[in-house]
Amino acid sequence: MLKSKNSPSFSLDYIPQIPSSIAIVDTNFKLISKSPRWQANFNLDLQEVEGKNLIELFTS
Repeated sequence: MLKSKNSPSFSLDYIPQIPSSIAIVDTNFKLISKSPRWQANFNLDLQEVEGKNLIELFTS
């Protein structure tokens, strides 16, 4: 569950079920959750992306 001062809390449990390509990141661009389509579109395996910063992923 994510909470922010300006928004209500919400669950990330629905993200893997979204048919669109979507990634949720924190304020440091660290990957919190992603849809299977997002992972497939960028041809990344789970070990490559889990907990990584998106800037690190796409600049290395």
